[in-house]
Amino acid sequence: MRLRLTNLNAGFGTQPVVSDISFDVAPGELVTILGASGSGKTTLLRAIAGLHPARSGHVLLGDQDVTNWPAQKRRVGLVPQEGALFPHRTVASNIGYGVPRARRVERVAHMLDLIGLSDRAAAMPHELSGGQRQRVALARALAPAPPVLLLDEPFSSLDAELRGALRVDIARILAETKTAAVLVTHDVAEALTMSDRIAVLEESHILALGTPTELYERPPTRSVAEKLGPASFLPGQPVDEHQVQTALGVINTFEPLATSEQVLAMVRPEQVRLTSAPQADSYEGTTGGLAHKVLRTEFRGDTQLVFVEPAAGVSLRVHAHPSEKWVPGDDVHVQVLQPVHIVAPSLVG
Repeated sequence: MRLRLTNLNAGFGTQPVVSDISFDVAPGELVTILGASGSGKTTLLRAIAGLHPARSGHVLLGDQDVTNWPAQKRRVGLVPQEGALFPHRTVASNIGYGVPRARRVERVAHMLDLIGLSDRAAAMPHELSGGQRQRVALARALAPAPPVLLLDEPFSSLDAELRGALRVDIARILAETKTAAVLVTHDVAEALTMSDRIAVLEESHILALGTPTELYERPPTRSVAEKLGPASFLPGQPVDEHQVQTALGVINTFEPLATSEQVLAMVRPEQVRLTSAPQADSYEGTTGGLAHKVLRTEFRGDTQLVFVEPAAGVSLRVHAHPSEKWVPGDDVHVQVLQPVHIVAPSLVG
């Protein structure tokens, strides 16, 4: 069943919290609402679920406008941040709540196996860890096979390994059952790895909506770019249709440049390589002959983040192999390995 929001507005008193929200979610699709605390993510989710009134706009499930329906009539599954389990019910009873009796035993067993708690079926919620309680809440929401599932940062209390495993399982289940899902999170890695599409939410409005690849590689604005991951932004002067002169030299661009005015080039850390001496061009237009200084490094296990100061005074972040021994003060040469994206020229300066 398709979920569709059109010009949805909700808030508290006279204060708007989400404004003019419009997007749809196809069966089997997962759309992530990515935003910082206070951006309106949870209020939006509650408005979809029927737990918070909409001031205007519409919530549609399939062909039915459910904007004014109570939550219990919407058949929308919800996993809140804290799980909100029934304290007087066992794990199995919590998961089976809302599942028809005829298939309850089978469905509960499947959910217990999915979340890795088959041996805790008879346990009470207070006997579980925080992470285990959240896994049970996730299983309870999935057990009735709702056509729409809403997830309010459901993995926040889980350890990294289990979080990764559940992300894969949930994505697979949603696709198999054709469940439309909306996930809200402030975790960029979670949004990038799980989502079919991401809606970037800031100050009650959606700034951008697109696939993880689209928003990461070609964000419409600097603000959206920074919310999807680290990047450096270099002022540049167009040289021709696909080249721009920057503090790193002349570099190629994804999109054609339709202006002769100064633009802003986005460089992600993985697009750059550092060398101790100038290197041959890796593609037409790349320069590697300009020397720069290493400012500092951050060791991150499988990579190291190196901060380099180009000639124009803009700090450049570079992902380098951990075996590369860069230290502050080193002279390095910078190669841009891929064409760069140009963000909105109006944001320059």
